[in-house]
Parts: sequence; C-alpha cells; structure tokens
Amino acid sequence: MKSLYKLLIFIFLSSTITAIHANEIFKHLNIDNGLAHTDANCLAQDSTGLVWIGTFAGLQSYDGHTLETFDYYPQGHKVYESHNRIRAIVCNRNRMWLGTESGLTCFDLNTHRYIPYFIEDEKLSARLRTIITDLFIAPDGCHLWIKTPQEIIAVQAHNDTLSPVKWDSEADRIFCKSINNVQFQGKMIWASSGWHIMQLSMRDGRIALLNSYESGKLFGKSDWIRSIFLHDNHLYARSGEGCRRFSIANGKADWSTSSYINFHRIYPRIPTVTEGKLIVSREGNLWCGYSAGIFEVQQPFSSRPVIREYLRNAQKDNLSTQKIEDLQIDKYNNLWVATNSWGVFYRPLSKSFFTNISTADFQKMGFSQSEIVSVTGQQDGTKWMIVEYGSLFRYQPQTGELTFIPLQKNNPEAVYYQVVEMSRDQRHLYIGTNQGILIYDTRTQKLEKLKAVSGEDAWKVNTSIAHMAEDEAGNLWIGSWGDGALRISNPLTAPFISMQLNTRTDPSLLSNLVSHVLIKEKKIFFCTTNGLNRLRLTDDGKIKSLSAYQADASLPASMSTNYLASIDCNNDSVCWVGTIGGGLNKIVLHSERNNDYTATTYTVQDGTMTAKSYCWTGRTTYG
Repeated sequence: MKSLYKLLIFIFLSSTITAIHANEIFKHLNIDNGLAHTDANCLAQDSTGLVWIGTFAGLQSYDGHTLETFDYYPQGHKVYESHNRIRAIVCNRNRMWLGTESGLTCFDLNTHRYIPYFIEDEKLSARLRTIITDLFIAPDGCHLWIKTPQEIIAVQAHNDTLSPVKWDSEADRIFCKSINNVQFQGKMIWASSGWHIMQLSMRDGRIALLNSYESGKLFGKSDWIRSIFLHDNHLYARSGEGCRRFSIANGKADWSTSSYINFHRIYPRIPTVTEGKLIVSREGNLWCGYSAGIFEVQQPFSSRPVIREYLRNAQKDNLSTQKIEDLQIDKYNNLWVATNSWGVFYRPLSKSFFTNISTADFQKMGFSQSEIVSVTGQQDGTKWMIVEYGSLFRYQPQTGELTFIPLQKNNPEAVYYQVVEMSRDQRHLYIGTNQGILIYDTRTQKLEKLKAVSGEDAWKVNTSIAHMAEDEAGNLWIGSWGDGALRISNPLTAPFISMQLNTRTDPSLLSNLVSHVLIKEKKIFFCTTNGLNRLRLTDDGKIKSLSAYQADASLPASMSTNYLASIDCNNDSVCWVGTIGGGLNKIVLHSERNNDYTATTYTVQDGTMTAKSYCWTGRTTYG
C-alpha cells in the first residue's frame, strides 16, 4: 500500500515559477513560504521520502506541503556557535549527519531531535572541530567520509559512536587528502581530487589506495576534474569543457574506451569553461550546475544530444559559480536544486504516475455506481479493488484493462465486502466482510471462507471486518467494527486466534471499533474511534507494551480528535493520521508512556480539501 506520507510529497506542492522553457515548471521554496534562509546549501532525502534542507539558518524538513525547522540550540541557549550554518547532509536509516561551520552534528530520524554522539579517538575529535564542507556516506550506512578545508576523513559510525578508519599507508592518506568527491560501487570506492581519479577499497577496516589516474591521461589534456558521478556501471567525469563517460564493471575501469561531450560545441550559450556539480538521471541525462543556472543534456553521448537551460540568471547578472550549491534526484525522480540566494527549486522528471479510473469505465461494464471501497496490489503492479461493497475488480496498469471478477455467493444473507488485502505469497486475496473473511485464490479463482480450526475462535472471526494487515511471519491482523483486534496465525492453512485485544482484555484497547491496522516491524498501530494504540511485541511475538495516545486539550500540541480513520508512519515514531472530522494529524510519539506525543493538525486552512477531511488510506476517500 502506498504510504500516506509519501503521497503527501506528490500531492501537496505549491508556489511555482516558470523556468527558461515555458512548458517546464519548477516549484520554488523561499523565505516567503517558510524557508529559513535564502541560502540553501545542501539537500538529502531520508528512507521515508522526507526531504531535508540545510541552510545558513538551520535544518528544515519538507513533506511537499510544510517546511518544519529544527534548531540545534535549545530555547534559552546563550552561547551560539555555527551549528545552524549547515553545509552538508547525509542520511542512513536512523541517523542524519550534518556538516556545519562548527563541526559535525547528529540528528535522530526517528524522534526528529538532535542527539549527542561520541568520538573514540581524541585526535579525531580535534580534526572534526572545524568547518565541514561535504559529507559522503557508504551504502552500508556505517562509513562516513568527511571533507574539511584541510583533508578528507573516513570514520566508522556505529550507532552514535565514531571511530577513525586508518589507511594502509600514511603516504596514501596524504596523497588522498585533497579528495573532494566520493562515489560508491559495492565495496569499491571511486574518488576525485581535481587532477586525479582514485580507486579505493575498504579491507579489514582499513582504506587501501588501489590505483590513481591522472586527468591529463584520461581526458587527453590536462584539465581539472570538477565533479564525478557513478551511474549504471559508468563513471561520469565533468571537466571544464564537458563530460567524459567511462565503463566501470565489476570494480574494473576501461579507460581505453570512453564517450565525450563538449557542452559549448553542442550549445554555444554554455560558456567554453564551466564549474559546478554533475548528476545523472535515471534516463542517463546529465544535469549540471554552472554560473548562469543549471542545464540538462539529453541523450548526451548520442549523435544528436540536446542541451536545455533552466533557472538562468538575468543577462547582466554575473553571479559566482557557487550560485548552485547542490543538485539531487530523489527516489520519486524529482530534481531538487539548492541555491545560495534563491532558496530551493524542484520539479518532477517523470510523467505523472496517476491514472484515473472513472465512473464511465464502470458504466461501460454495466455498473451505475463507482465508489471504490478498498484497494490492494501485487508486486507486478496489478490492483484489486472492492467497488460498492459488493464487487471485486482487477486493474492491470500495463494494459489499462479493468476486469470484473465474479464471486460465488452462497450466503442467503446480505454480505458486504468492506476491505481487501493481498497476502504475502502474492496469490491470495483476503476479503473482509460484515460476516468474517473470505479468501480468493487468484490462480484457481476459488473463493473460500476463512474458518478457524477451533469452534470458539470461529465465532470470534465471524465479525465485521474493518481492516486487515499481514505481518512478516504470515499472521493476519484484523481490526473489527465492534470486537477489537485479532491476530490470526496460519490464516491460509490452519487458522487460529493467537492474540485478542479489546476494551475488556488486559492490556486493553481504547475502543472496540478499530478502523485501521498498521504494522511496522515489531510495532502494531491501531486507529480506533477513541484514539491511537501502539502495540510493541517481543521477538517471539508476545506483548511487550500497549500504549495509548488520545486528544487532550491540556496538552501543548494535541491531536484534533479521537475519531481516527487511517494511519501511515515514516518510522515507529512519526505518523500521519487521517481523522473523521478533524483533518490530518502529524503525530510524533516520544516514548511508550501514554499521551507522550506532540501533534500538528492540518485542516482546510492549511490546504486540505474540506474541514471534515475524511482521510482513508487504501479505502474510501471523501472530501
């Protein structure tokens, strides 16, 4: 199921400006819409899709709708250094490392708070008490490369502790001190220092310099390497005049065969010599920053490359080459541009992934109504949906084919299909009804009712199903309309209830009306009509704790209502909750203590469609 939080990044986008080409639109973030400073120096995206911006006035996050500022210094702090003047950001799964003008800082991505860290080596501690100009992080998230005005420093980051990574030889370390760009290819490391491209590796916790290559030999002439970028088994090296692409496969470079493009020859408006960062898109197009803005090179190494300019300065505006501070392409294929007096620009590089299945599509098949109640999907992109509480449809996005799936109904009483969920085996559909659960085999097209092996469990399962989610162990978690929550083990073979939670159990839920169930590793979230419950499990699946979070007017930042409809979370602490009548709530859970949270509410005044904001993930959406 698509994350509600990720959908926000696509849906809530505001404040546009027109780029140099009339049909290309960039969105713009500046101080008028909440950016902390006109100088945006760096960008990063965490594992949840949230975009982080480092400015000269602190750290900010952007979810596609709201900029939120995180101050390094607590309120009332009296002695300020330059930790809010941020020059570089990198993220792993749980931590963000920030390079500032007063050294390195650490930010917890689960709690969204700055946290202390420890340095095991006193000499390393002294070397890091300086301006950090750039940061690079290895794919394992455990090794940081820290660029200062004096050197490049490699450290191992284990949780909140940093330790130095030593080099095989002091001569290699000194030779590589001027590295200004690092790219990772598995265990291989490629770096550039201006006049050289280096090939490094990490062996037994030590750095080895395997080879170094002079730019003069690589380019056929002596030229400074401005930037390198690794993409799709190719190393791209930007020089003053253009870009050269080398094949890099299995850690070996083929320097004898390369492709080259000269920017000025292709497009004379580009100066003969340019400076700036280079990145490569999924399609293989080049994006380059330079003194007059940015430019894109489409089909760069073909017989007919095309260059387009964007965000170009005024003709009489001689701005420095540092105008464009950072270029990033995020996981959703959006281009982000950080500048040092314009703020931040961004735009999608892909066509919209949204497809409209309209009332007309259903009318062609003889259905007069088209209310989609619930949607689930398979890994190949196939979507399954419940329509009007009584019909199952399959949609195949590759062909655009919408198919009605007839289901045999043996029960003389009215059965309402309320929710559908794909099993982890990608074969079976769980269909929650007002009288229990049906299981549809998508291969054999057989429909059976889920029957618990125990008679006592059977009547508990035959309840009105509001929502379902399957965990990694194959257990099916159920939220019901009136009977709380159930965990059904072995749902496809020998179903039995292995856990039951309601207002009468110990521990107990806030309500027996459970509208949504969300699983995040060992934590289960239950949206109810009386607030939010978070269940923590032990490694063997037993209850560790059950916390409750409710609206409370005495809290400084309370949820807007207890009538919760849907939830999705960035991690186990930061959640987005859709409500019935109370808008959208962003909730940060600080601990397992009841009501230890802070919430931000978004209603019609903040851009949601209606004050009632009936927000459901994967179910009916009104408003």
